[in-house]
Amino acid sequence: MTNRYLPRLLLAASLPIAALILALAARLGVPLHLCALLSPGVVAGTVWSLGVPSARLLGFALGFVGFDDFKRERIDLFLRLLAERADLAATDIICVQECYSGLLFPGGYPEQLIEGAKRLGWRHAVAPSRWPSFPATLALNSGLVLLSKRPILDSATLTFGMSLEAANVNRGALHAELEGGVHVFTCHISPGPAVAGRGLS
Repeated sequence: MTNRYLPRLLLAASLPIAALILALAARLGVPLHLCALLSPGVVAGTVWSLGVPSARLLGFALGFVGFDDFKRERIDLFLRLLAERADLAATDIICVQECYSGLLFPGGYPEQLIEGAKRLGWRHAVAPSRWPSFPATLALNSGLVLLSKRPILDSATLTFGMSLEAANVNRGALHAELEGGVHVFTCHISPGPAVAGRGLS
């Protein structure tokens, strides 16, 4: 349930900000050749620090002109699959990743999934706070959700801290203790720098 357009949106939203920073530097007297040398670093820094909030704002605006990554439809398809397949209906616990929310334009995706799952018998759920932890405060939470047919007695979230994409998303883990002494974990590990730009699927 991730945004397949996110890499393009990150770049599209960050380039104007980076251009503004470089134009301001040139206006303040930084030589143009130095601005040109610094531009890749400025773009990378802008993508890292402001990329996701800017991309979410741009994505929200593009929604008005038909740009959509069909998150709601994908959640509906997943819920329909759970309803139609008897083998899946017998499952007690479902761990979901990349069902993100955030402070800016949250979308309501975890809520949509949790409410739909409740109607299908997974009456208990755990999800991280919609407000992501620092340094991704203006970006995305971990996107982890646990759905359970058994009552949840306790839960905890863990954010892994600083990483290549720490300002854009809270990579981490989600734990739930269920009735009967069952402990369930789901985890979304951050990709290493060597693979971060390869379009992981």
